[in-house]
Amino acid sequence: MGVAADRPWNPRPRGGILITMRVDFDPAEMAPNEFYKLLTATVVPRPIAWVSTMSPDGTANLAPARF
Repeated sequence: MGVAADRPWNPRPRGGILITMRVDFDPAEMAPNEFYKLLTATVVPRPIAWVSTMSPDGTANLAPARF
């Protein structure tokens, strides 16, 4: 089997689109600053908010929420 450019275009490749779009990175083969940039560009922490509520009987509740 040749490279992807040698094969006819298939709108539904076997294995799904994620198989054809996958890129593997080996941290051992990367410079530390390159690996850091890759991690910080792809792993984004989700914002956290504090949500407060008050029940009808006056009990306060404060809980972390992620969105």
